[in-house]
Amino acid sequence: MSDNNVIPMTEADERKERLLREAAARVRKYSVYKIMEQLRQINAYAQVKAMLEQNDLWDRIIVIGTLPSDNQYFVQNYPTVKAAIQQLAPDADIDALLAECEER
Repeated sequence: MSDNNVIPMTEADERKERLLREAAARVRKYSVYKIMEQLRQINAYAQVKAMLEQNDLWDRIIVIGTLPSDNQYFVQNYPTVKAAIQQLAPDADIDALLAECEER
């Protein structure tokens, strides 16, 4: 496709795209209490708690109260915890459950 066929973005379109990029890049904050409740609903709470305790993370998470998505422990451990939860509850959409725990 040649550049002649590209429809130029309007100022409103550019602003909307910029806002979408900023929203995607922002740090999210999750309620630890809500996360624990979501884990209880899918019967994964005890197993996840035990896994986090084995790695000396449970106390850090409980004390924090609100877990930022840029927290080093969150970033390092989320993929492993997510995989473990998916084994316990294969039908659960872990990212959607986490989104429900976001502080607004």
